[in-house]
Amino acid sequence: MTGTSDPQKIRISVKISSIFSLISLLVILSAAGGHAYAGQTYTWPKSSKRDFVGNLKDPLEIKFFKVVNRVLDQKNRIALTGDQAMKVRNLSGELRLRLIEIDEDIETVTVSANTLMWEDPFNVEGINLIAAEKHSLTEKRNAAVISSFNQLKMILTTEQKKAFRELQ
Repeated sequence: MTGTSDPQKIRISVKISSIFSLISLLVILSAAGGHAYAGQTYTWPKSSKRDFVGNLKDPLEIKFFKVVNRVLDQKNRIALTGDQAMKVRNLSGELRLRLIEIDEDIETVTVSANTLMWEDPFNVEGINLIAAEKHSLTEKRNAAVISSFNQLKMILTTEQKKAFRELQ
């Protein structure tokens, strides 16, 4: 019986060869998949600009912080004094803290509205009051940003405003 092999050894060799062929196929496919996307970069959509809590930022808020960063980056070109730079930094920090407080209030109101929505006797008046409160908080948030823009304009002199506009 020299020409016959053990059936168990045949099964093991078939399993090993099938595992080897599967691994080689996966290696080939992974290399081909990586080659298909070579040189491409992913850019985040504009709508995903989110703050630290995950809320979408208001475009006016984004513009304010961009202006503040640009003013501080170009402080030599617009002849910004050290005192003015400190005032601009403080204004930016104060607005950030104020927006955090307002966002916390908005989140609290949203949670209470969601709680009321799941109650069995549906309280329409209560939900309407909470929606009005959320709307007033959103207006308060926008007013804070607009007020900060006004304060930033008051910090800069007319010559500095003119020099800043020329940079853009």
